[in-house]
Amino acid sequence: MDREVGNQSEIARVLSNIALVLTAEGNLSSARSILEECLEISRHIGEKNEIGIALANLADVRLNIGELEPAQKLYSEALHLFTETGNRSAGSYALFGRSWRDPVCAG
Repeated sequence: MDREVGNQSEIARVLSNIALVLTAEGNLSSARSILEECLEISRHIGEKNEIGIALANLADVRLNIGELEPAQKLYSEALHLFTETGNRSAGSYALFGRSWRDPVCAG
């Protein structure tokens, strides 16, 4: 299907959606693996918004498994890309995620 046709962008979106379901089900290990593949595809095709989405979703997984520092770095990278692409909605999500370890926001 899409793999045969070579529609890498659509494959990345489908992988991202699968990972979201796995995350919601608590299968964080599988979600992480799929998001890493999604990120690799998105970087390969150079779609900044899709890269940002993969980074933010991967950051969510890393945050949920207690890897706070790596999660914050992923959120920051996603925020940078969302700022470049003008995706304010996703940018605010990444900023919120990044604030989990920000001492100013933690009060």
